[in-house]
Amino acid sequence: MKKVKILLLPISRALVVIQLLLLPSVLCGLPLEDEIDYDRSIRPILADRCYPCHGPDAGARKAKLRLDRREIAIAERSDGAPIVPGDPSSSLMIERLTAIDAEDRMPPPESNRQVSDQEIE
Repeated sequence: MKKVKILLLPISRALVVIQLLLLPSVLCGLPLEDEIDYDRSIRPILADRCYPCHGPDAGARKAKLRLDRREIAIAERSDGAPIVPGDPSSSLMIERLTAIDAEDRMPPPESNRQVSDQEIE
């Protein structure tokens, strides 16, 4: 009986060690909830809700603001930068998307292109 206990103890320890060694490789394959892919998560929202007024069509563009070109979207303007990479709370876009006053909120209510709270998050 003692031989069985002695044999099981090293095997159980070995299994624990193997599990601990494999855990990081398993976790690396899982997508992080906080990880945001621009092309998959952000660009489609901008294209649908923002580009009609702030996209490539100069004739339809409002406020001389272009959001389809990164260098323009992150450039400092007189009222601040529309998009501040890595600091959404400093981005004018977030301020306008979450504005309580309908006159300040983007997209404008009459556009029927509202951005949901989930999309803003």
